[in-house]
Amino acid sequence: MSELERQLIGGELRGSQAPIFTQQFFTCTPTTKGQSVGYIHVNLPKGILSYPTTPAPSWETSEVNGYLLDASNKVFPASCFSVGSETDYAILSRQWVNDLSVVDISGPCWFIVHTRMSATFDTLPNVDIAGHPSDLANAFPNGCYGEWIPNLPSSGTLSANQKIKSAFAKLIRTGGTWYSGATNFEPVANNWTDGIQAGEVQLYFYSSDSYFTEPETNLPLSELGNVIATADFHPLQGNRLSGSLLRMVLKDSQDGNQMRLLPMLQYAKTYQNKLWRMCKPRHGLVDLNAPSYGLSALKTLVSIIEKNGLYYAQFNGSELKHNGTDWGDDQVIPVISGEDVKVDLNGNTVKAFCHHSIFPLGIAHNG
Repeated sequence: MSELERQLIGGELRGSQAPIFTQQFFTCTPTTKGQSVGYIHVNLPKGILSYPTTPAPSWETSEVNGYLLDASNKVFPASCFSVGSETDYAILSRQWVNDLSVVDISGPCWFIVHTRMSATFDTLPNVDIAGHPSDLANAFPNGCYGEWIPNLPSSGTLSANQKIKSAFAKLIRTGGTWYSGATNFEPVANNWTDGIQAGEVQLYFYSSDSYFTEPETNLPLSELGNVIATADFHPLQGNRLSGSLLRMVLKDSQDGNQMRLLPMLQYAKTYQNKLWRMCKPRHGLVDLNAPSYGLSALKTLVSIIEKNGLYYAQFNGSELKHNGTDWGDDQVIPVISGEDVKVDLNGNTVKAFCHHSIFPLGIAHNG
């Protein structure tokens, strides 16, 4: 188990992730909006979606399959876009927004629809797309390879959608003409300080390590390990692990002081050898420093489970958020299947999860 924990902290497990293709940029005024258990739905005119995405069972996923730019220029990640019998829908998971009133559909809104391509990579070739959706729709009427950076044009920074492993190039489009441009990249913050002007479209080309975990069912344990807690930006301090489990890039830099191995203090198992949720598995105190950059961190219990005669790593944990004084952590490992949200001791809504490694660790038995 200690060797597995070392590999996880160093981001050494092989991953598999498909690149994003942005299929559609379109604008319309939504007809209505509503809230159901687990998500907000924005109803669109029937037939406006050319490329519906994720089906209904995945509406509560934390995967981002596009964006909504509302009538007040607020950006919301969309879990999926779906076609109904009488209307089309944009679905916003409660992991991203849980207050219906903040979504303004009083006027025209913009929608950006993603899909995953069929090929998968361990090292992912990425294109991040910057610009106002109206300019992107003009530049790419048939869609384009890459993912929109959810920022409107300004002189500020542009955060990369994935943790940059190596950067390649930048292209700029102004007035219908494309040309190459220099980039100013900040590795700790994982962003570009170039800014973007109104009317411009920018493409950033770079590579990143793929995710090596995916949401899964909580299974019986073969071996129980420690809790890994990290807020660190460095690839050797758990940053690839946090990116895979939280689907976000952590950005704190304090000379390796933002990663911990914490012991389990209390837990029990069911008769099926699963973690017993009612026992509230408890771990040691998360004593990470107050973050110097960003607000989020990761905590995850590492275990080994058996599936179809093979061993996999299982991860039970949650996001941590700092409120200026503490992490608001209850020292409890959430025991769920797939992904959900929980409320921490400071009242923040944070992501909770159960993931498995995508690829097996080894053979459990031949029978």
